[in-house]
Amino acid sequence: MLFSMMWRSLSMLSVYHQRQMKLISSLQEHAFAVLFAGKKRLRNGDVHYPFRQSSSFLYLTGYTQADAWLILSSNPNQPQTVLFVSNPDPKQARWEGGALSKADILALTGVTEVHYLSDFERYLATISVLHKHCYLPFAEMSLTSQRDIQDQLAASKRKRSIGALGYADLSEILAKLRMIKDETEITIMRQAIHDSGEAHRQVIQSARANQFEYQLENTFQSYLRERGYTALAYPSIVAGGSNACILHYTDNNQRICSGDLVLIDAGVEKNGYAADITRTFPVNGQFSPVQQLVYQAVLSVQESVIQMIKPGCDFGQLNQCAITLICEFLIEVGLIRASLVEAIEKQLYLPYYFHSVGHWLGLDVHDVGPYKHHDDWIPFEPGMVLTIEPGLYFARDITDCPREYHGLGVRIEDDILVTQTGCEVLSSACPKQIDEIEELRH
Repeated sequence: MLFSMMWRSLSMLSVYHQRQMKLISSLQEHAFAVLFAGKKRLRNGDVHYPFRQSSSFLYLTGYTQADAWLILSSNPNQPQTVLFVSNPDPKQARWEGGALSKADILALTGVTEVHYLSDFERYLATISVLHKHCYLPFAEMSLTSQRDIQDQLAASKRKRSIGALGYADLSEILAKLRMIKDETEITIMRQAIHDSGEAHRQVIQSARANQFEYQLENTFQSYLRERGYTALAYPSIVAGGSNACILHYTDNNQRICSGDLVLIDAGVEKNGYAADITRTFPVNGQFSPVQQLVYQAVLSVQESVIQMIKPGCDFGQLNQCAITLICEFLIEVGLIRASLVEAIEKQLYLPYYFHSVGHWLGLDVHDVGPYKHHDDWIPFEPGMVLTIEPGLYFARDITDCPREYHGLGVRIEDDILVTQTGCEVLSSACPKQIDEIEELRH
């Protein structure tokens, strides 16, 4: 059904209302905020891409349809939250399904009022006169949408000979709210991550040499589709052999050879929330000695980094730990010929490890939120969710790398919840120990 809605319970109505009130409490006095749901994007001809709601719009309302606007006001004499949705279209209803009524939307989103888009410009002109400040989420709105809103507001002010509005960025306020997950969000993410982990397990169990990468991708997606999932959190990476040395490889069209390692970076989306798990395994079911050496090195780095996670820790500390341990390994096996201090200072590890150890996770797979405030790293707080994903990559074009390493790429990624006393590995059920992976094939 085109006009499907998410989380249709009274408890979710309360959750959305609480989020809206938290955002309003962060605005200046006599200020209002404007958010746009986004438009459907044309793919070709008259065919559109599937619409995916703006993450912050989804976070605040649960409303999943395009061409909607949300206005929130800190003026006590105005409705606090007003949602504008598409006018009823009988022809569209016959072709694509009927829309929810305003009463239904009101009952599902937690907003104060629901109006049709035909009233939006008039309401915007009225509200601009009664407020001094306007917040827009610049990071999420297109420049065209920003200019359209600002032009309408400026014209309304000029018409009434009122001073111009002051504009502020809503993105930072939204990021701070979204960085700390509430219990509802954690429950949803826990399920998405668990089911993604089980899909990884299915792939590891069933993969065979001479299959194509897309066949493994199909195994992953089919497992989840059969359980009611309709969207992935991001394009799956299914990389056999040396393709694993390409960080965001998504062609997924090559044959996997006997003896190859396979790297799969894939996760599902549930109610908008992303899972993000990476596993690397031998397609034959048995690690070779050099594969086991590299894999265990990456696994040891990941486990050491995860053990550090607790409130007050930060990504700076995690990155430094990962780089130090990776350099120690590369020095030990003779791939870096320098002291540990020199290897770190001169970044001699970069040919083999060239990305951060992790990122925020939530409604976006690389979720909103800064990693630093000015020059200081943001400390972890309970409720934050992040990934930890160290890797080692031995691309064939690294000329001074011994041949036995050529084409090896290993990354291991888990999803981590910061708790009051430490952390919880939400993806812990997905096998990653060497003996666990090999036993799946015997």
